Amino acid sequence: MGKTIKQIADELGVSKQAVQKRLSREPLYTTVAPYISTIDGVKYIAVVGENLVKSAFSKSSVDKTSDLSIDKSENLSIDKTDLYTPIIEVLQATIDTLQGQLVAKDEQIRTLQEQLSAKDVQIGQITAAMESTAAALTAAQALHAADKKTLMLIEDKESERKLSFWERRAAKKAEKKARKEQSDE
Repeated sequence: MGKTIKQIADELGVSKQAVQKRLSREPLYTTVAPYISTIDGVKYIAVVGENLVKSAFSKSSVDKTSDLSIDKSENLSIDKTDLYTPIIEVLQATIDTLQGQLVAKDEQIRTLQEQLSAKDVQIGQITAAMESTAAALTAAQALHAADKKTLMLIEDKESERKLSFWERRAAKKAEKKARKEQSDE
């Protein structure tokens, strides 16, 4: 969550007003502002912002006690470099975290691709099974149709009326008579 302005002021050994005044000035205000959050009317500064505030106070005490022969432009460039160092560290940590997440996502994608390939194999197996089942069903239907046709032929033969002994004998006599007539002609 971070520390309050009062807590930071106590750690630095300055007043709360001194910290607030320093926070209201540029360039510190723009660099620390993203790390300030207000909860129930109390301002909390994240660790990165806290480090920026503390470095700003340590630089001001160094500036007061530093040798006057140092060029003012050198002090400003040192201040800016030191001021941006924590930001650079945070950004580098963010980059490292994002690269780690990217590696994890790549691994997830690879795993999903493997699962997709396995599913494709399963689908191929199911398709082959369905095709063989369809072929077996077609063969079973053809066999059933042949059995039904055979059964119908058998039923037709059985349904034909059988001639009695006397009818068969009369038919044979009529056949002999017809042959005899044909041979006489």
